[in-house]
Amino acid sequence: MSDIKYKFPDSFWWGAAISATQVEGAGDVDGRTPSVFDHFFKIDPWRFEDMEHGPGKAVEFYYRYKEDIALAKKIGLKTFRFTISWSRLLPNGKEGEVNQKAVKFYNSLINELIKNDIEPFIGLMCFDPPQYLMDGDKLWDRKEVIEEYAYYGKTCFQLFGDRVKKWFTSVEGAVHIELGYLMYYHPPLVVNFKRFFQGAFNFLVGSAKCIEEYKKLGLDGEIGTITAVYTVYPYGSHEKDIEAAKIADLLRNKFFLDTFIKGTIPHEIWEFWEEHGLTPEYNTQELKILKENTIQLLGVNYYDPCRVRAPLYSPNPKTHLLPEHFYEVCHTNGGRKAFGREIYEKGLLDALRLLRDEYGNIKCYVSENGVRMKEEERFIDEKGIVQDDYRIDFIKNHLKMIYHAIKEGCNVNGYHPWTFMDNWSWIRSMTYRYGLIRVDKDTMERKIKKSGLWYSDVIKNNGFDGE
Repeated sequence: MSDIKYKFPDSFWWGAAISATQVEGAGDVDGRTPSVFDHFFKIDPWRFEDMEHGPGKAVEFYYRYKEDIALAKKIGLKTFRFTISWSRLLPNGKEGEVNQKAVKFYNSLINELIKNDIEPFIGLMCFDPPQYLMDGDKLWDRKEVIEEYAYYGKTCFQLFGDRVKKWFTSVEGAVHIELGYLMYYHPPLVVNFKRFFQGAFNFLVGSAKCIEEYKKLGLDGEIGTITAVYTVYPYGSHEKDIEAAKIADLLRNKFFLDTFIKGTIPHEIWEFWEEHGLTPEYNTQELKILKENTIQLLGVNYYDPCRVRAPLYSPNPKTHLLPEHFYEVCHTNGGRKAFGREIYEKGLLDALRLLRDEYGNIKCYVSENGVRMKEEERFIDEKGIVQDDYRIDFIKNHLKMIYHAIKEGCNVNGYHPWTFMDNWSWIRSMTYRYGLIRVDKDTMERKIKKSGLWYSDVIKNNGFDGE
């Protein structure tokens, strides 16, 4: 067996990622109002795996960010993506005042990163719009949210755009809409295909308007979005499975990627809407905004492939139309099953090839990729270090795919594992661990895991040896 040196470009963005609601805590202090998830946890704590530990505390990054950035510096991170809490910065919407305590916090966080030679990347939102945007069970399917979103983006750019050069209108905004409007999993807890498309359309217009506001300010950075790029595979070779995969790719992938990158909603989506009575409310000005405000940079989130087949049973025709009428998501047909997911590294390579071949080789980076582990404390050694070799193997094998993608001419510029530190993870709360750094949920003590130490060496050497 011979070692092969996986050497990355000198300019490669080695980093890691966090998001506001998952780490900050300080949920009801210094003027912050609730996000939709703060409210969700308050009224329905039984939906969460850990009902005692909520987003109001998370892992206290709001108070400990300097300590955490020191750990990021120790690991050697060159870049660091975080999101801003919309309801902290604008606790009462665009008609209210900007929260100066929030401005002070985010300014200090940005400056601390820069002082430690770590470039800040900022996402405007990750699953956590303010609760004040809700009207009953309506959220993104309200037109009013578009202007609130654009104003929020403009406020962030004006306040922090002098130092931050990498901006993202959202982190997995498409997933946020899907989980909230099709799966009864995230707020607003709606299962309605037509409202899903209205929410998705409004979100896409809002994202484009944020880009429009950024361009108006004449800032010298780049703006894009972070999204899950699905590699959709038919489960079998039957023509019905192949057709199901095409529909899944259209609805979960092409709809969003075409609109973000090309500025146009695919004609197949228009045909799908018209055939099934799902066309959202829109106007020509909104379509113009989409066309003129495409992304410059794409963050690619990849964890596992999307395998689908034709539905095994015909859904009840009396029920509302849903994706399940067209395809069924299934698991593990070619990869390995672990950590509650299929592990299929080639899916990442295929995603990057897709962007090269179908989307003009847009400038991109892998913005999330990682492993979740329940009861990770069982892997702590006598020195108190989590021996997470499973996470090292996962990251290493996906980095190999990025290496090959670069060699094949894909315009991929960096890698951020999910996540920098253990955090509060939505419905999973603190039961699953994802981080390079362990956080004790009782004491909040931080300690770099074996994976963090390994990743530090990778950054130092700008690569690694391997098969």
